[in-house]
Amino acid sequence: MAEIPSGPREYWCRTLLLNHRGRSSADDFSCKSRSVILARMLRGEQEDTRVTGNLSNTGRPAGFWLRFTAALIDLAVLAVPFAVFVSFLSVGMRLSTDFLNLRPGMPPSAVLMRFGPRFLYISLGFFIVLSWAYFAGLESSSWRATLGKRVLGLYVADTHGRRIAFARATGRFLGGRFLAHVPPFGLYYFLIDCICAGFTPRKQALHDIFASCLVIRAPSTGGLTAIKPAHCISMFLYRNLINLLLRTS
Repeated sequence: MAEIPSGPREYWCRTLLLNHRGRSSADDFSCKSRSVILARMLRGEQEDTRVTGNLSNTGRPAGFWLRFTAALIDLAVLAVPFAVFVSFLSVGMRLSTDFLNLRPGMPPSAVLMRFGPRFLYISLGFFIVLSWAYFAGLESSSWRATLGKRVLGLYVADTHGRRIAFARATGRFLGGRFLAHVPPFGLYYFLIDCICAGFTPRKQALHDIFASCLVIRAPSTGGLTAIKPAHCISMFLYRNLINLLLRTS
């Protein structure tokens, strides 16, 4: 019995090949084989979207700037619940009036003396837990991406292009954003992580290498028009970021 094709496209290619050789494709496949092929066709050809050995069927690895733009969007999303938590925490600890006395450029030591280490550690701990639930939960979900990645057409996969489990997504978070929050080591680790994402052959950051993951651009279905929204969002964020820096300087 011949090998069962993985989808209708391969099925018809095999059929044409057999007919071209002067053989009948109907004799090569049993009724059971044809029923399996029909069932795969009715399931919408899920097997064709998987990667078996390379990334040619799913898209290219995302570069640094696309990932950086997605990270900015995710940071803006996380800032909303974090700001709400900090507001309630400051009221509960009777530190709400101290926020009014904050000034741009205030050194960290002055901020630490004003709010105390307890407030800062609780806030940092909440942000780490919030980030872990956000990144690990969404990247292991059916979306396979956070909101920022989804807007730009990116998703997280293993080295074979498959969806990652929550445990692997957690390991990816611990090897990346969690270590970036550890002072003073976190800043240097973050810079090295960004450099790896821009210059490694498969655009993998350190936490991607540790977790055997890739950040992939979704395959384009409409030529260049499919990536224009991502470029527009990137330029919009870059322009507003530059304007913000110019106003504060």
